[in-house]
Amino acid sequence: MTRIVKNEFFKTGVKLAFAAAAFWFLSKKLDYEQLPELFFSMSYPLLFVALVFQSLSTFISGYRWKLVMDSLSFSKGFWFYQELYFKGSFFSQALPGSVGGDALRLIALKDEGYKISDSLYGIFIDRVVGLTGLLIISLIALLFAPTYLHDGIKYAVFMISAGGIAGFLGLLFLHKIGVFENLGRLSFLHTLSTKFYAVYKGGEKSVKQVVLSVAIHFFSILAVYMISVSSNLGIEFGAFLCLMPLVILLTILPISFAGWGVREGAMVGLFAMSGASKEAIMAVSIAYGVILIVSSLPGFVAWIRSKNIA
Repeated sequence: MTRIVKNEFFKTGVKLAFAAAAFWFLSKKLDYEQLPELFFSMSYPLLFVALVFQSLSTFISGYRWKLVMDSLSFSKGFWFYQELYFKGSFFSQALPGSVGGDALRLIALKDEGYKISDSLYGIFIDRVVGLTGLLIISLIALLFAPTYLHDGIKYAVFMISAGGIAGFLGLLFLHKIGVFENLGRLSFLHTLSTKFYAVYKGGEKSVKQVVLSVAIHFFSILAVYMISVSSNLGIEFGAFLCLMPLVILLTILPISFAGWGVREGAMVGLFAMSGASKEAIMAVSIAYGVILIVSSLPGFVAWIRSKNIA
């Protein structure tokens, strides 16, 4: 147990160190002294609107997860999933510990008497459909791609998005290939595909889940856009539709604490092509990180009122 704890502390330390290193590297390219003035010049009513959009994104996420778990024969109520999703968001965004949002959801479901393996499938499927919604937004945004995005980025967005959606469809029907059922350690793919199909069989269920997933990321992108408007960044909404999915994909990588440093570096690198001030882009990214933490505070309230970690 001591060894596990030390390993988790080490991984957390590495993530925090990576975030610090990313900010240090950016400090060589940007004038950090401009940031306070940029923060104070933002429109606070518009920042509040951004907070509402981000909170709505998390709320819809909790509802989508409930639909997934209902299809897998989990029998918890609507507010159970909402509370747990906001808790998970708080743990992922605000605490530099070893218990992330998904781990917290898994612990809570185990405490309710559900098998860990079944819960893992439900959480993983929820993640997959969420990622698919993000990729769909990327493909749609390519139709309105700003002219200042060069062909290399457009091609990369198309390949990543099309490949991810193809993977989603492949996983949906993988269980129909009987060979995977008897492939030893790979047999879990057959089980995963079977459960995946149980969640998304039928056109109405599939469309509803995909629409919810698109809405979740659309509201998050709207939140970032509203922050940019509050700071007079001057970047059109189409650019956010094209570029924010790439930023979100990069922040998913488990190399930094809650995406800090990675998000700022990606946004500065991508949005600077529009000609906007790098310092202003940095301020927008940091403000969005703060919005993410503030929007997760209902999860903090639910956590301190509970009797255990989940």
